[in-house]
Order: sequence, then structure tokens, then C-alpha cells
Amino acid sequence: MSLDDKIIIEWFSGIGGMRFALEALLMESQSKPWKFISFDINEVANSVYTCSFNGELPRTKSIEALSMAEIESLNGYIWLLSPPCQPYTLGGSQLDEKDSRASAILHLIAVLKEMKTPPAYLFLENVPRFENSATRSLLVEALVMKKYSIEEFLLAPTDAAIAIPNSRRRYYLLAKRASSASLPPTVIESLKSVGYTTGQFSDGKHLSDYIEKTCSENLIVPSRLMERESGFRFDVISANGVPFGHRSEISGPPACSTFTKGYGSNRIRGTGSLVLLQEPETPEIDTTDVKLLLKMGVRYFSAEEIASLHAFPTIEGTSSQRNRLKFPDHITLIQKYRLLGNSLNVRVVSILLSRLLSLPFQISKDQ
Repeated sequence: MSLDDKIIIEWFSGIGGMRFALEALLMESQSKPWKFISFDINEVANSVYTCSFNGELPRTKSIEALSMAEIESLNGYIWLLSPPCQPYTLGGSQLDEKDSRASAILHLIAVLKEMKTPPAYLFLENVPRFENSATRSLLVEALVMKKYSIEEFLLAPTDAAIAIPNSRRRYYLLAKRASSASLPPTVIESLKSVGYTTGQFSDGKHLSDYIEKTCSENLIVPSRLMERESGFRFDVISANGVPFGHRSEISGPPACSTFTKGYGSNRIRGTGSLVLLQEPETPEIDTTDVKLLLKMGVRYFSAEEIASLHAFPTIEGTSSQRNRLKFPDHITLIQKYRLLGNSLNVRVVSILLSRLLSLPFQISKDQ
């Protein structure tokens, strides 16, 4: 298919993860020109988006304040959505559609049901548990009403076909307009189950390939944060990519845990893996032994390492025209962690968008 002159709308655009994912496909298919219209009210995220995409500024009008006529007039051919996850997270409010942070996606669902010309394609990303939410039920109801063919996935970058060593499991909904609606009875939980092969989308990189051998002082975990977590089994990775204190969510080849928006803050539990500064002398170490860990030294993953694990294009490569993730100088390390914790895995999304749009997928040489 060709996306020449089509308008792509990024709802809740953040730092542009959806756009990076789709641009990778568009560069390969040489479909151009294309136009992105993005919406987000987060000024910090918008400053990163603007820096990364040649000065383009997302629109900051509240989505709930957009009328159906305004949304219809955008003439969006593809809708990309990554709405707030807090209403659905296990550690969040779990208020679902009653949470005020769900109001924007609920407004878009209501508008979608009444649109004369709905988008040809819709792609949504959110956290696990969204698939069981009332919000999801309302969205699917609207999509069925408008005759969309729907697929749903629960995937992590560690999927055998992708093999990125980071366990960021997420829910994805793919929808395209068809002659009649269709909704498979189950959520797809592996790419192999729908015909993809082991390593098909892998770049062959191991966890150690993502870990820098040197680090700045500001990445060292303060001893006070470690000491107050007495008895906690810390989730640490050696510089050679060997995990210790593995979390139950991770299986298969060595991988690090999900990085949340709380990473690098005063809270260590459940926010993401840490890196050991010294290699352990034994195959096993007691990761509840704070004194041992402090003796070896422990640091946070850098924002650049996390961005790489999330498959964002960050380095100069062969495709000089490709946009890259860039942080303005005024963005602090904590702000970077928050933004990346709220983002997505670009390669996973790109693979699923290639499936939705029937576009070829190739692993970029620029990452």
C-alpha cells in the first residue's frame, strides 16, 4: 500500500515513539510525502518531540475539547493512540473508565462511533489489563459498529521473533476498516502463533551489547536508597549482561526488567533493573545483601541505554534523512527516565504496524 499524502494522527504523542515506528516503515517503502498531526498536553514530552522532529510542535489543545467536526476535519487516515495507562495498571487506581485520565480516549471512542469518515486504520498501545477493561470494551464496540477487522496482542520485546532483552510486555490493538467487522476470540501472545519465526526480527544483540562499560557519577545509586530496602532482592545485571535477582516476569535469554516512569527516583522496587559496576566473582550472588552490592557498586541504566533497549533511533547512521530521538539540553535525567518509562518499544510497534498496513519491515541499520 502507499501512504503518499495520507494524514497520520498521533493521539497522546509523547516523545514520538509511534511516529518513529511508522517512519521506519515509510522510509523502507519510500511512501512520501506524509503528514503527521500530533496531540499531547505534556510540555516536557512536547519539547523532546519538537527537538527530534525538526521543530514540529504537537498541538496542545485538550483532546476532550475537540469537537467531532474538528476531529473529522483532520481527515486522519491512520490513528495512532497511546493513551494514559494509569487507569489500568496493576499498581495504579484501576478506576478504568471512571478515572479522569481516561476521559480523552473515551471522547475519541464516542466521536469514532459518529464519524462519517472514520480512519482507515487504528493502532492502540497500552499496559496489560487494558484488554479486560471497560474502556477496551467500549472501543471494540465502536470498531465493530464501524466495520473494522480487529487483532489484539500481548507482546514483550523478549518475544522469540524479536529477541530484544527487555521485558516490556504491552497490549496492542490493530484495526482496519473492512467490508464486515471481525474480532478473534483470543488475544495473541506470541508472534510465532501467527506465523512469524524465531529470530525473524532480531538484530542479534545480547543484553551486554546495550550496557556501556563506563558511566558518569550521577548514575550511581545512592547508598541510602539501597540501605533502606533491607531484605529486598535487588534486580541487578552485570556489565557482561548476566542477570541476578531475576524477576518472575522474565524467562528465556538474559533480559532486564521493565523500566517505569519512577526509575531513577527515590523508589527502587519495581522500577527497573540496575547495573553492577564490578563483575561478580561467583556464578551466584545474594542480591538481598546490601553491603555486598554496595561494595561492588550499583548504578542505574542511562537514559541512552534505555532508549536503545526501547529501539529508538538515537545514533547517526546510513539514513541521513531519518529522524532520531534527541533530548533538549534543559531536560533533566529524571525527566528523561519519566518520558522513557511512559514510552514504548519502537521495534515491536513497527513490526505490528507493518502487519496492520501490509508494509515491509526491515531492521534499521541506524540503531
